[in-house]
Formats: sequence, structure tokens, C-alpha cells
Amino acid sequence: TKYLRTTKTVRNQLLDTFIEWGGPLTNSELWALLPSSLNISFKAITKQSGGMFGHGYLKRRKSLSHSNDDRYQFEATSAGRKLVKERDIKRQKLRVVT
Repeated sequence: TKYLRTTKTVRNQLLDTFIEWGGPLTNSELWALLPSSLNISFKAITKQSGGMFGHGYLKRRKSLSHSNDDRYQFEATSAGRKLVKERDIKRQKLRVVT
């Protein structure tokens, strides 16, 4: 668990993007904001955002978009922000130790 919370996973980077942006994002907006170095497909982003919603890290609301791919807008919850804060603290402690 400690390893997974401190490594650069796709889910961690998606949460970082949600928090940096601050407002609600559809999956296609999130896909456009992510760095091209991630090389992640739109389908994978949709799957990840659904999983994070299921775990309580994101909240969602109906989107104004008429696209079937963007039915919802997602936004980070307090649990998601707390997870990122804990991760950053653990990363800092690991840097101090090494």
C-alpha cells in the first residue's frame, strides 16, 4: 500500500489534474489536459474516472454535453484531496530518508 500511494500511477496523475484544475471536468476535457507523455487512451481515462468515483475520490454530476462519452462531469472530493495530501507527505518523508 505504501508503494502504491507513493509511485506515479495513472490514477495519482488524474487526481492531481482534477485538483489543479479545481472545477468539474468531463472525461474528454481531462484527456486534453493530461500530458502526452502518459500515452493513455480515452477509454482508459473513462474507466479510471469511473473507478475513482466508485471509491469516493470523485463526485459527479450530469454534464451539459450531448456526447455519450461525456455524460458526467467529475470533481475531486475531500477524500480525494486527503489521499493526495497523504501521498505528498509520504513522498516527502521518503525523500528525507534517502
